[in-house]
Amino acid sequence: MEQVDVSDLTWEQKEKVLRHLFARMNRNISSPVAAASRKVTIKASEEEPQSSIMDREAWSVILCLIIIIIIIIIVIIIITPTISNAP
Repeated sequence: MEQVDVSDLTWEQKEKVLRHLFARMNRNISSPVAAASRKVTIKASEEEPQSSIMDREAWSVILCLIIIIIIIIIVIIIITPTISNAP
């Protein structure tokens, strides 16, 4: 997997990445039954050990937290100049 520096992305690319990640998060949150069935399908078809599935879930949670932090930073960057320029 190729690593990409976020600062190299355009605003449109960043928005596309965030939309994709939120769509993935919403799919997993909105349908726990579907998520559980996907886990069963993955385990049955690929015979992955349980620890591998748990590691993938842990990385998903970490990725979601990183995205939330990035969004907060972007909001702070946008709001800070607005507040400092206020009369």
